Formats: sequence, structure tokens, C-alpha cells
Amino acid sequence: MLEDDFLGPSTALSQQPMRNTRGRRAILAALGEDAHHPDAETLHQFAQVRDPGLSLASVYRTLRELETRGLVMRHSFFPGAARWELTGGAPHDHFVDLQTGLIIDFHSDEVRAVEEAVATRLGYRLAHARLALYGTK
Repeated sequence: MLEDDFLGPSTALSQQPMRNTRGRRAILAALGEDAHHPDAETLHQFAQVRDPGLSLASVYRTLRELETRGLVMRHSFFPGAARWELTGGAPHDHFVDLQTGLIIDFHSDEVRAVEEAVATRLGYRLAHARLALYGTK
């Protein structure tokens, strides 16, 4: 069984309170609204609706801090810009359409069973798994 409490790297920063700024709220709201794993520039555009003064540099800085705290996850599906999603949802994997760039979340009990079986066969207990499948129609 996957551990539900995996939040990524544990650091002293992740234990400190995080200021609740308008920019951070705007970025988190934009992430919550866009289920297509936006890049930082897309997040910047969405977040500027709520906080017009928000800079792209602030978006990058905030994403790094949120990642360190385990609140967002960075994905590198393609060369170039990282894609982002909120953590804490149900475990899932990704299917990437190579023609359109669409990223589809999916859950498969069969895939989870294979991942856990591999970990067990190697003498480990699965804590977290990240799988991305790539294809075309």
C-alpha cells in the first residue's frame, strides 16, 4: 500500500509557517483550477487575474517554496518547462499525448499492484510511485 503521507523532501523550511500572501493564494487557486498541469508561465497568467502585480519571478520563487514544503509537485513530462500540480489528491499516474501535449491523470489498481509487487520483490515497501506513459492516437 502506498503511504498517504509522502510529501517530498523534508526540510526545516517545510516546518516553518508560510506567509499567506495574495500572490501565494493566487498561485494556489490557479493550480486548483487548472487540472492540466500548467507550467509557470501559464500559472502566472492565471494568477495575475487575482493579483495583477504578481511577477513571473515571484511565481517561480513561490513554486520552489511550495515544492519544498510538499504542497506542489514538479513534473518534467517534456524537455523545457516544468509542469506543476497540487499534492494531496488521490494517487494517480499520467498519460501524455505526444501529438497534443495533453496530460491525462489516470488511476489503475493493476498498475499499483505491479508497482508494489516490484518493490516487494526487491525487498522494499513502496512509499511513492510516479509513472508517466507517452503515446499517440
